[in-house]
Amino acid sequence: MKNITWIMVATLFFGVSIGFSNPKNVTLEGVVEATEIDDDANVQGISLMVYEEKDGETITTEYAVVKNSKSAPLFELTGEIVTVTGSVKEGVDGTPLLSVISFKKVTQESEEPVQDMNTEEIEEEL
Repeated sequence: MKNITWIMVATLFFGVSIGFSNPKNVTLEGVVEATEIDDDANVQGISLMVYEEKDGETITTEYAVVKNSKSAPLFELTGEIVTVTGSVKEGVDGTPLLSVISFKKVTQESEEPVQDMNTEEIEEEL
C-alpha cells in the first residue's frame, strides 16, 4: 500500500510540475530591437519590445527572442513592427523568453497622399 501511495504522489507531483513548466503560446505585436551586435555589425541578439497602454501609462515589456531557425529572419527586421506567435517562458534572470513559432511584418497603411497643386490652381484658390 505504501508503494502505491508513493507512486500516486510522485505521479501527481510530476504532472503538476509539467503543467507549470510548459510555456503557453501567445501572439504579440511589437518592435524588433537589436540587443547584441558583433564586431562586424551583425545582429547576434534581438528582443521584441511590446508597448501597452494601461491606465493612461505606456508599459513596455521586453521579450528576449530565442535564436533558432524560426526566429532567424527576424534578425534582419530590427526597427520594424512585427506580430509574433510563440511560446513564452521565464528566463533564469526573470526576463521573458520568446520562442518564435511564426511571425508577420506589420505594414502601416499609408495615409491618403496629399494632392499636389500647381501654381495656377493655388492662385485660383486665393
